[in-house]
Amino acid sequence: MQYRFGRPAAVELSYPPAGADWRKFARGGTLMFSGGGGAFLAFTNAPYRYIVYSATGRGWGSKAGVVVEKNGKQIAILACKGKATSDLSPDLFSKAGIKVADDSFELP
Repeated sequence: MQYRFGRPAAVELSYPPAGADWRKFARGGTLMFSGGGGAFLAFTNAPYRYIVYSATGRGWGSKAGVVVEKNGKQIAILACKGKATSDLSPDLFSKAGIKVADDSFELP
């Protein structure tokens, strides 16, 4: 499993490197909201963390995208355009052997 950024024909970032044990770099987590919730998958490449998320909440609907953090501060927020399809869930994390994130993340 890898976090990739860019266009399919021109990937700008691919992490972790091919062949690396991705379980050392990826963590999953859940988000709880009134009338909803969500899940995220985070890849850590210190000092950066790339967080793919999807969530739904009462009053604001659905959100999905990628947040980039540097030293724990959000430096980029890339919202999905159009309808997002997500399989992120505690069930997926369990089946894939993805460890639970030590820290959460603030939904933009």
